[in-house]
Amino acid sequence: MDFNILKGIRIQKGYSLTKLSELTGISKSYLSLLERGIQSNPSIEVIGKIAQALKVDINDLIMPTEKKRNHNRTLKLEINVLEDELNQEKLEQIKELFSLLGKKEENS
Repeated sequence: MDFNILKGIRIQKGYSLTKLSELTGISKSYLSLLERGIQSNPSIEVIGKIAQALKVDINDLIMPTEKKRNHNRTLKLEINVLEDELNQEKLEQIKELFSLLGKKEENS
């Protein structure tokens, strides 16, 4: 579960911890522990209650959007450069490569 997203969605919906607790039947203290990442392994039942109360898909709590986008593809980039081979030309090539990768991600 993505704990950062839980608090963000709750606040976006205008719910206090007290309100979310009332809607889910889950204690306010437990919800707080989840949001802060102190409690890190809630049951699927708990996640389901939270998703239902927040009116979001359970997957939005389990796997946030940015991870969903990258879930089916992995980019592995290795750059092996010896210290004495790292010159200005190679630095520019590396910068250009990262720039192109950034543009490709924006268009995806």
